[in-house]
Amino acid sequence: MSKKLNPELKPDDRIVVIELLGEPQLSFGDRGTVKGIQKGPGFVQYVVKWDNGSSLYLLDEDKWMYESEFDEMRERKMKKNIQENKSTDLTLHAMLVKHFNMLYLKKYLNKLRESSVVNIFASAPYLYMGKERLAHEHKYNDTNEAFDELVDMADKAQGEMVNGVISIIEDENKEVTVERINSYLKRYAPKIISFYANYF
Repeated sequence: MSKKLNPELKPDDRIVVIELLGEPQLSFGDRGTVKGIQKGPGFVQYVVKWDNGSSLYLLDEDKWMYESEFDEMRERKMKKNIQENKSTDLTLHAMLVKHFNMLYLKKYLNKLRESSVVNIFASAPYLYMGKERLAHEHKYNDTNEAFDELVDMADKAQGEMVNGVISIIEDENKEVTVERINSYLKRYAPKIISFYANYF
């Protein structure tokens, strides 16, 4: 970034503030148009019409960039972040498919959605709560045929979740304990919901 900081300006150049010390009217990212240049012995200051209405001068000790270079730099950074996120997502999704029976969990979540007993984004605990607790949670609610089928599927879904997290724990060479299984269930169930919501 430093090579692009504080280029010499001419009227009509579009600029972006990087840093203005002690000037609360302007901050990082504010934009403006150069209207004039004032030079004196040992100093240069730029007259700028700022987009936010301010008329503060730009001084030698301030930091700025051309708007086009600032936008290009931001776009490159955003693309890099998107690529990194995609790579992270692919790694996570490959891991979920490796350790969990995603075909069965997909079928279970389809039935959960069909039953309409909970919003899919709040449904992570339903993946591992099992038949007895699921039936108890909704014993006073009006239910439907899809919910009855969901209850019948719940113990298998719970078993698939437990097997999946045990597989992850063993892959990480950690001791398999009840506490760790419960912790991993709470950690990975939302990831499976997110995977389901994005890809199924």
